[in-house]
Order: sequence, then C-alpha cells, then structure tokens
Amino acid sequence: MTLSKQRISQVVLILGFIITSFSLHAQHLRLDFRPAISIPLGDFAAKTLDGGSFALTGFSGGIGLQLSIKSAFSVRIQAAVLRHTIDVSALGYEKVKQDAFLEDVYIRSDAFSNNMLLAGPVYALKFSEKLSLEGSLMAGLTQSKTPYQLYKPKYFFTGPAFYEITSATDYSFVWGASAVLMVNIGRCYQLGLSTEWLHANPVFGFETANGFREEMRRISMLNLGLVFSVNLF
Repeated sequence: MTLSKQRISQVVLILGFIITSFSLHAQHLRLDFRPAISIPLGDFAAKTLDGGSFALTGFSGGIGLQLSIKSAFSVRIQAAVLRHTIDVSALGYEKVKQDAFLEDVYIRSDAFSNNMLLAGPVYALKFSEKLSLEGSLMAGLTQSKTPYQLYKPKYFFTGPAFYEITSATDYSFVWGASAVLMVNIGRCYQLGLSTEWLHANPVFGFETANGFREEMRRISMLNLGLVFSVNLF
C-alpha cells in the first residue's frame, strides 16, 4: 500500500505518541543492536520477470529501544536498514529467454534497499533469571527502493548498445513478527538469537516508452541474527 506524505507524517506522529505515552510508565529501558542475515521469501526471491524481484540473501542492521511496562510486557521501537543484492545471472537468463532476438546480456545492478521504522508490543516468557523468550508483533513504515540497473545487450541483428532502468522509491506499511531467545550475561547486558519475519507491498512507478506504469512488489523476508542489549535504566 502506497502512502502519501500526509499519511507518512501521521504514521510517524502516531508511533512517537505511542512510545512517549508508554515511556511515562516505563520500569526499564533497553537499547538493542540487531545485525542479521536477511533471506528473501516468496515473490521477493522469485526468479521470474512477472512479479519476481530476483533478490538474494542480504544484510539487516537494526537499532531499537525497548520499554518495559510490566514484568512480562514491553513496547519496542526499531529502525532497520536492509540491503539485498540482485541475482543478475538469473535475471539475464530470463531476459534472453523472453526475447528471441537477444543473444546475451550483461547486467550491472545496485542492491534492493528497505529502510524501516517499526513499533509494537513484546511479551517475555522467563525460563529462569538468565534465560527468556521474547515474542513481538510489529508494524510501521518502510521506504523501499528498487535498484538502478544498466543493461548491455548483444543481439543477433541490430539493437541498442545499452539501456538503463532507473531506481524507483515508494513508502508503504510494513508489518511482521519476531522471536528472540535472550540470555543475561551480566547486570546490564544481554545476548540473544533472533528470528524475524517482515512483509510489505510497495507500489513503484516507472516511465516506459508506452507511458507511466505502476508495479506492486511483494516484499517478504526472514531475518536471522543476533541481539546485543544494554540496560539503560
């Protein structure tokens, strides 16, 4: 779902209001660092020209604040940067298959990028003083950007020496869920193993020879990584 600038401002203000409201009743505040590998799923990883994005396993880096309201309940706000490289070999193969006059093609591509701001409730199930399992539901805003791509085709007869597909950007809702197995390694520090699923449906606009075209991309990913946490109070 594409968001207007007004909707984007509303989402940011709502997230800020929620976090500010809960912070007034917070018992503890925790700072999290979340590096992870990001595995594309579904259409995001699909190697098809119709709806596929040809995304490969990439990187996710996040930083967040978690406010403890009660012993088991918290609220988390998180900002994350995600980058996925493109499988240009598979993309070129599909391009050659589609065009009977195309003999080969060289493709240079930037990464597919997502910049996210999310917030949501967290519930912690404690097994002992040192070990706990945290589950969370999240929603928020993502800035998604398709990669700039340069094509150098080789045709059987005549054709353009090169052409490019410029990058397109869209802002849309993102939602997901996560589970983190946390271990206390001191009075102020924790270390965790994280599993996180995220999904968004941005709509990108492209200028073509036939006019303006819009294309929805289904972006789903599974992030597997670590959580390094510091208790601020």
